[in-house]
Amino acid sequence: MPVAGPNQVVYILDQDLIRFAKFSVAILAIFVAIGVFLYGFDIRQTAKEVGDAADKVHKSQQEATTTSDQIRKANDAVNLTKAEIDKTKQDISEDKADSAKLLASTQESVQKQLQAIQSLQANSSRTAKEVETARQQAQAMLTDAQRLVGSISKEEEQARVFVAKIVQISPAPSQPEETGDKGEETAAVTSLSVPELARLYEFPPDLDGNGQTIALIELGGGYLESDLKAYFAALNLRMPLVSSVSVDGIKNHPTGTYGADGQVGLDIETAGAVAHGSHIMVYFAPNTNQGFVDAVTAAVNDRQNHPSVISISWGGPEARWSTVDMAALNDALQAAANSGITVVVAAGDGGATDGVPGGQLHVDFPSSSPWVLAVGGTRLRASGNTIISEAAWNDSVSGVGFGTGGGVSSLFPQPSWQSQVNVPHRKDGATGRGVPDVAANASTKAGYRVYIHGETVVLGGTAAAAPFWAGLIALLNQGLGHNLGFFNPVLYQKLGPAGVLRSITEGNNDVGNVKGYSAGPGWNPVTGWGSPRGKMILEALRALTPR
Repeated sequence: MPVAGPNQVVYILDQDLIRFAKFSVAILAIFVAIGVFLYGFDIRQTAKEVGDAADKVHKSQQEATTTSDQIRKANDAVNLTKAEIDKTKQDISEDKADSAKLLASTQESVQKQLQAIQSLQANSSRTAKEVETARQQAQAMLTDAQRLVGSISKEEEQARVFVAKIVQISPAPSQPEETGDKGEETAAVTSLSVPELARLYEFPPDLDGNGQTIALIELGGGYLESDLKAYFAALNLRMPLVSSVSVDGIKNHPTGTYGADGQVGLDIETAGAVAHGSHIMVYFAPNTNQGFVDAVTAAVNDRQNHPSVISISWGGPEARWSTVDMAALNDALQAAANSGITVVVAAGDGGATDGVPGGQLHVDFPSSSPWVLAVGGTRLRASGNTIISEAAWNDSVSGVGFGTGGGVSSLFPQPSWQSQVNVPHRKDGATGRGVPDVAANASTKAGYRVYIHGETVVLGGTAAAAPFWAGLIALLNQGLGHNLGFFNPVLYQKLGPAGVLRSITEGNNDVGNVKGYSAGPGWNPVTGWGSPRGKMILEALRALTPR
């Protein structure tokens, strides 16, 4: 039997079928012959029919051949399709390989990106740690700097943001005589004790400030209990109760220098010698804007001690304050006034320029606040218990201001209670708050004897006049049986015009070639309404008090 090739089709014909066909033809031929013999068939017709049958057989063979060709072509098509399928499979296989390579490459790229991200996260973590370390180092440096500030020298201390308005002088063992205003010879007075000044200013001798609390604002320094005991013992006065309050972490901390320590001692000993029956509360705070505000706020809100007077001998020129900080402190001062507390503030010791270079006129803040009693300075000359003369304090030398501050605020408008006095116009033509309101001895040539660091020293300036007035307010509160509180409206509307205070009509606060202001009758922007007459002020206030 033949074997088919890969692209051949084998047709198998049944031999029995062929033999049967041949037999059928033979039988047919016999029947035809018999038919012809018996029935006389038409041989031609029969031949024709036989031919037709042969044609049909031939045709069938042709159709079989055609069918075979079609089957072969179909098989060729099938084989072609199979080849295409095989090629497609190969292409798919190759595509799968390429896809696998692409997937592997993509996975590798993603892995690298993940590694990069992890690296960045690690770096970020390290950076955060480094930032935190740097912050801690900066905090440590700040702490060290704060410790350093606590131990700075006297010169550095005087350059702080707020300056204690204090002038230190050294009394000479002997002084030459000076010629008086009218030509008479009078002994030069180089220093006075606080009780001596109180007698000269006629403070009520039967009052000692009992029941009153005087708050002192201190932005540095400290006091020694031994100094206070020695001071009051030398004056034969009972030492007042002195307590300290820590504000923002600052405590009583004597530095050993006369800058801040001198101011603290001057405030305590001056106010205490005037009102030795009072309670002296010292509020220590940082020498910063916020510290200043917090100290005043602490005193105002002290519900345990209830200060009736606050004395401030610290400050600086208005021009060196920011609007925000000035507003914050002014709000605290207003809160004090609204609480029935009299706030007494030194007007400054730099004359009409307030120590600012440039030849312009400046006033000091917080003395320029409309909510405080601003205290200027005078130079007092006395003989025994009598005041011989008193003029505006001006000890300026070679253009350096050592005299009372005073003038017109460039920031605060003129208060209504000052509307009846002749406050000069500012340089821009507008009116402003006039400074000071009152005055007292501040001259370095008739200074205050106090006891600091184990020795007697003589100090001057409006920093001495302010606590001196604060002591007087405590006496007046005791004598009236109620707090004066915000004193200015009564001062300007009643006491000042009535001549209850000692009017200062001589002197000025010029600084070198810079012309300031001059004293004169009534209120003036150098000494205000003048220096106190204690008993007369008390009597006038009692007359105004409803019975």
